[in-house]
Amino acid sequence: MITTQHVAIGDINISYRTCGSGPDILLLHGWISSSRMWENLMEELAPNFTLWAIDLMGFGDSWIDDPTRILTLEDQTRIAVAFCKAMGICPQAVIGHSMGGSIAIKMALDYPRFAERLVLVCPVITGRLWSHVDQWLMNPIGQAVVSWGQAVWPQVFTLPQIAQIIAPPYLPNTVTTRTMEDLRKATWGASYGAVMSMVNLRLDKRLAEVKQPVLLISGTKDSTVPVDESRMAAKLMKNATLFESETCHHQIPDEDPEMFHREIRQFLQNKDLRSIQAA
Repeated sequence: MITTQHVAIGDINISYRTCGSGPDILLLHGWISSSRMWENLMEELAPNFTLWAIDLMGFGDSWIDDPTRILTLEDQTRIAVAFCKAMGICPQAVIGHSMGGSIAIKMALDYPRFAERLVLVCPVITGRLWSHVDQWLMNPIGQAVVSWGQAVWPQVFTLPQIAQIIAPPYLPNTVTTRTMEDLRKATWGASYGAVMSMVNLRLDKRLAEVKQPVLLISGTKDSTVPVDESRMAAKLMKNATLFESETCHHQIPDEDPEMFHREIRQFLQNKDLRSIQAA
């Protein structure tokens, strides 16, 4: 059974979901999402693993004293590591979706002995995002508009088009509802800090340093994070395998859970995989 708990670390309060028994697995959600996105996978893996799905700071039910504080991917990475240390977790694997995949890579780079394996689902590698929004955010006009965002952030939730942008029509209604609920909980500081960190990412320059076995899962139809990001990562990381679904977009865990669960289970249970560093 999945339980929701909280732990205070300094001035932050982290909400997390946990279940199962066995080796630890850390789950990191994407932008304006929450740990709820992992519930199906947690139930699937619970007989063999202990799952820890955290709400990254400023998302879901995690909170900080100052909700306007800008939180970058560097901050989120440090917080995720601090959570694991506080809970005594040494993950056998870190699984991250989109922004969470970027954080998983940063954890592997900054704390190379932290996790034995990585699963990266549609990860952001170079900052390339949907409809060239990364280029727009980097020009003076885009930055000026974004600088006004804090004042209008509450109004974003009332726009009739927002559901189709954040939760496309190919997703089940239950996922759309969950996504909109997560959007309303996301703070301006965490949302802005994360997206600006992502558009400035250049993880490709360091991917060769990742020694752990890596499974990349991406969708050919992904219009949020181009599938070329995962294809490039698979070539640059020395111990990586790419599974590309020709039918999926960006929300693979919700679009094709059967395939998603199968690929992750096979990867986690493959005893022949060894990190290059340990070999």
